[in-house]
Amino acid sequence: MNRFILIVIITILSSASTFARETIKGTVVDAKGEPIPGVRVEVPGNSEFVFTDLDGMFQIILREPTKNLKFTYPGYSPATYKVKPEMRVVMGKGWAGHEKGARSMIDLEGGIGLNGKATFISEDCEARDLQTLVLTGVSFTLGRQINRHLFIGWGFATYLDLTRYEELENYNNYYSSWKYTDLTGFYASLFVAARWDFGLTRKTAPYIGLKAGYMQYLPIADYDLCYAYGSSSRIIVNGDLCGSFFISPSIGYRITLHNKFGMNLGISYMAGMKKKFNVEEYSRNTTTEFVFKQRTSDAILFNIGFDI
Repeated sequence: MNRFILIVIITILSSASTFARETIKGTVVDAKGEPIPGVRVEVPGNSEFVFTDLDGMFQIILREPTKNLKFTYPGYSPATYKVKPEMRVVMGKGWAGHEKGARSMIDLEGGIGLNGKATFISEDCEARDLQTLVLTGVSFTLGRQINRHLFIGWGFATYLDLTRYEELENYNNYYSSWKYTDLTGFYASLFVAARWDFGLTRKTAPYIGLKAGYMQYLPIADYDLCYAYGSSSRIIVNGDLCGSFFISPSIGYRITLHNKFGMNLGISYMAGMKKKFNVEEYSRNTTTEFVFKQRTSDAILFNIGFDI
């Protein structure tokens, strides 16, 4: 009898030991069959869990009898699958499950101007070092998600332009100098955009982007960009023809907030091509109007935005 009980106990312990070493392997993919890295694979009601690797594969050791495994990932509805030695799990919600479709973005941008100072000189006065000091605005982008990485679209933006320049004057051999910082107007722009997300299905993932377009300066109530007065001459610079082509690469991180809704944090560099100024010079009772070309101020912009 004792021998029989001993055999039963050994059999039970052996079975438990054998089960404790059972390993379940599998792969998690989206609706298109693409592997999803970083999916949480867990035993319901237990503290055991693992994450899928870069190829969407996982391996978990079950230490007690388990019928199901639970799979969770930002942007997807949680999925529960019956345990099998080799599992293939398909998660069909979120961006990876809807690779193609409309997508929109809104970004708040602000930063500082760089380079591209412009100086205008007449007989006895100068408007020196005209430059964008601060550029801030908002942009809207509409387009299409081509696949789980590439987005292509177009958009428009407006930017307030805070400029700075120095005025030098000579009145009857009396020289004076003033520095001005003023909100003179704003830019309106149209652009095309492309963006590559390194994992829309992840909680956080980097992205790179590129915008290219044209921006036109619009003065506030015919306000001049800058001016300078002397004894016998004066200079007035306005933005009637002030505009430029630009290109703006960007880099940043996207944070998934809920399903397709995400927040973007990034930085961009806006590089302009050529800016045109409409300049009027009054000298000795004559008026000369000409177009002055100067490389525009570039700008480093910090971005915070949302997309869906």
